[in-house]
Amino acid sequence: MTTPAVCSALIGLALGIRFRFFVVLPLLFLGSIALTTLSIVQEWPQAQALWSTVLFAAALQAGYVLSALLKHTIGPATVEGGTAPIGNPQLR
Repeated sequence: MTTPAVCSALIGLALGIRFRFFVVLPLLFLGSIALTTLSIVQEWPQAQALWSTVLFAAALQAGYVLSALLKHTIGPATVEGGTAPIGNPQLR
């Protein structure tokens, strides 16, 4: 259970730096579907499947919130120092 928690926290960190909040909800939905499918295929008990889904969602959201907070606290400080802040991606 440690590896999925660390991986989902890292994914949340990456999403929090680059994207706005609206990307988290579809990723939570897709991740929950993937974990449910994996638990059915590997025949996990229902409690373990539920726990892994809850752990995935909590770690993803915690990573997103922490990196979003860091982006808004460190970003303005880097502008004063002369470097460019982290921006949002733009499609061209």
